[in-house]
Amino acid sequence: MNNPLALPAAWAAALCEPLISTRRRADLDAAMRQRATESPRWAVIFFAGMVSDQIQTLPAEDPWRHLSARAGDLTRCDVPRPPDSTGAVSGGDVFGQPSQGEDLVDLSPGDPGAEVTSAALADGLEPPAAAVLAFAADGWRAAAGALEEVLAQGHEVFEIGADALRWAVWRRRAYVGADDDLTMLSAMQWAWRAQALSEGGALDLAESETTMIATTLADYAVAAGEYERYRLR
Repeated sequence: MNNPLALPAAWAAALCEPLISTRRRADLDAAMRQRATESPRWAVIFFAGMVSDQIQTLPAEDPWRHLSARAGDLTRCDVPRPPDSTGAVSGGDVFGQPSQGEDLVDLSPGDPGAEVTSAALADGLEPPAAAVLAFAADGWRAAAGALEEVLAQGHEVFEIGADALRWAVWRRRAYVGADDDLTMLSAMQWAWRAQALSEGGALDLAESETTMIATTLADYAVAAGEYERYRLR
């Protein structure tokens, strides 16, 4: 894949399409992991942008937009108190358990991994990835800052970024369904931005790109009030 956008686009397609072969999915994960290892700045921007697009288009009142979190020396929200180490909390509970999706999907049958609606949550979310997801509610720069903090602690950028994205995509799909154009659009846009920014210095986007981000968030936002309409408990 000589086109630098081809790999992230193919990887995002695998994220969206469950019927892709196991071998192809494994190959794409391996290729993305290698690229992230070789270009960590690119990976930080790519995953930060994609996760923030998903989280910032949730309804304004969705609890996943209001998590308290810590990533290294960075913290967000004061109530509940952020954890003492890297991670996130929701309502005083450690965030990252499958049960934190039961407000939108029925987890009563038992194993969440055996249900299509909850399988993405079955393995839980490790604290570093939970922190990145939490900071993504404040935008891509905040998510990038959190990712850089957890990388400084020795974590792998692909694992943390991909896991945070998986949960963020699941949460948005709980409202809009699996047939959602945002994931692929976001992948293409942020692959290009990450390529441009990773070749430069500061994380400064052109005004046209900043405007495009705002437009995308507005166009794909799930309306305020939808959380209460979809909420099960």
